[in-house]
Amino acid sequence: MKRNNLLVVVLILWFVLLNNRYIKSSENTFEDGIKKFEQGEYFDAEVIFRDLVKQNPSNVSYLQMLAKVLMVWDRYQEAEGYLLKAKNLSDEVSVNIDLVKLYLESEQPEKAQNIVKTLHAKGVDVTELTLEVNYQLGVKCYDEGDHKSAFNYFTVVSKTRKKYKDTENYIKELKGLKEEENISKEKSDDVSLLEAKYRALEKKTRDIYERKMDELREKEAEIEYKAFQKEMELKKKMGIDVKKDIKVEKTKSYSKEGLVGTVYFDRGSSVVKKESQNILDKIITLLKENDRKIKIIGHTDSDPYKSRNRDNVELSVDRALSVKRYLVDNGIDKNRIEIEGLGSSVPVSEDKSQNRRVEIYLK
Repeated sequence: MKRNNLLVVVLILWFVLLNNRYIKSSENTFEDGIKKFEQGEYFDAEVIFRDLVKQNPSNVSYLQMLAKVLMVWDRYQEAEGYLLKAKNLSDEVSVNIDLVKLYLESEQPEKAQNIVKTLHAKGVDVTELTLEVNYQLGVKCYDEGDHKSAFNYFTVVSKTRKKYKDTENYIKELKGLKEEENISKEKSDDVSLLEAKYRALEKKTRDIYERKMDELREKEAEIEYKAFQKEMELKKKMGIDVKKDIKVEKTKSYSKEGLVGTVYFDRGSSVVKKESQNILDKIITLLKENDRKIKIIGHTDSDPYKSRNRDNVELSVDRALSVKRYLVDNGIDKNRIEIEGLGSSVPVSEDKSQNRRVEIYLK
């Protein structure tokens, strides 16, 4: 029994001695790794710290030192992995600062900014790191063309430390760009205003011209109709059967050759009906396929039209003008179009609704 107890004591002592020796060996190795790192022997330092992390993966100091060595080789992604692991094990200030430095070295100022804000909220002095974060954010925004944000970041840096790196140069250049942008915007606004005024004047002139031309055509139609009336009165005085004469004369001169479409109107109206617009749209498609002249002829039924001292010929002219305006508004050149009003002189049916029409011809 005594012998067994003695054996147990010996084994315990051996284990304690062995463990102390391992700990001492690890400490010596860690110190060796730091020494190698400080002397610039980074390859040897990496081997030592990798071995230490392998032996004790939960040691924060080992993880930090391995990350620092990897940063020397610009292996930022791998270093970030070890530092994030260290941060999960212990949210120490030193680990967070190492992460900020890594993000700044790898030009990821957005990630560094969040950690710096957290450290500042905990009362840690991060003035230098904040300067660098804002400076890098300013440079990044400048390179991306976001001059407003860049100016804001550089202004924050300048307020903390006026001569930090080349912040002053950036601010000076951004102020110059801002002035140029303002001048350019003013010029652009002036040009836009002039263009708008020109378009308004052009439209006004065009409207006046078209209105005058329409008035002229109406007057021409009115003069022709009055001449026609005088002719009829003269024939009556001479004993000629006017109705028979008109019918024969108009029928001989009237031809439907070249007719491409017909639209119909309500009694006494010259307004294009909604259902007629679909027909006109199809006709417009056909008219756009060539550049031939177009003739629009307006007609009425035989019912007297004396509204506003106007007669059926004038109503037929109005109907032709309404169709012309629709064609012009939808892309047909007005110079291609000729209009005519025949009043009720050319009926096509006993159904009066079929006579209230406008016919469109290609010449």
